[in-house]
Amino acid sequence: MEQNITLELVYQRQVSLEQTLNLILELLKTEEKKKKEMQEAAEDISAIPPIPNSLAAKLLKITTRQLQRKRREYKLTWIERGREVYYHIVPIIKAIHRLQLKWNESVLEDIKKSNHRIPRVK
Repeated sequence: MEQNITLELVYQRQVSLEQTLNLILELLKTEEKKKKEMQEAAEDISAIPPIPNSLAAKLLKITTRQLQRKRREYKLTWIERGREVYYHIVPIIKAIHRLQLKWNESVLEDIKKSNHRIPRVK
């Protein structure tokens, strides 16, 4: 079956190609925005100082004793200051995503807010 190529047919195909290209460009732009947001969020989280073990346990919805037992399995890094233990937040977040752990989003938001408090200058 032979198809006649007309100017109208060429124009319709050109329009459809332009629409497809515009859609692809929009998708690429949104993907770039997502990457930038993820990178900024990662930088914000990595800037948070180590958190106490009680806060880390609340974040993971477990007890402090369970956290102590699981820290090698979850590959968490910690610091001991006297009798207190502080955990780095980045390995906790990685363990949550890697092992699909249950966690409390509101505690993470509280940690972020408490880190961004700016002291008043008198």
